Amino acid sequence: MRVLYVGRLVPEKGSPVLLDAVADLTRRGVPLQVKLVGSGELEPQLVEQVRRDGLTDVVELVGAVGQDDLPALYHWADVFVLPSFQEGLPVVLMEAMATQLPVVTTQIAAISELVEDATSGRVLPPGRADLLAEALAELAADPVTRQKMGEAGRETVVSQFTSDRSATALIGFFEQSKID
Repeated sequence: MRVLYVGRLVPEKGSPVLLDAVADLTRRGVPLQVKLVGSGELEPQLVEQVRRDGLTDVVELVGAVGQDDLPALYHWADVFVLPSFQEGLPVVLMEAMATQLPVVTTQIAAISELVEDATSGRVLPPGRADLLAEALAELAADPVTRQKMGEAGRETVVSQFTSDRSATALIGFFEQSKID
């Protein structure tokens, strides 16, 4: 299964947790290819973690890419993972869902407004590499569920987060916020 992470390589994004889960799955024989796209202060630590855990044939640290390169990466992947400890409403989740990727993410901030657990993806407690590994193992074993989650996620993004709908909601917010 091809797993994609897109984001800054900083502590609050949880990329070391993803690598811990990948190491667990690799030890269990779950076939994975993982791409981490982004750059940041954790990059040297992640390179060392990949080496230490014997993941050099499994994990590729892609580095930062331009916005034009992201669609090909989303289409390469079978699953998108964002194991953050803090977020707002991540655009990368919406991008992944728009390309019909099931997502595995964490129960923080507004993510539950976007991802419905077991419908459009999996929503897990932050910092739990064990639960992340289990969710990924289940998705690796069940391409039909991956496809259904991906379709549900795309429907969520299309129906709730189109630019017209978002603009209307934002205008409504500003109208309600006017001080006379």
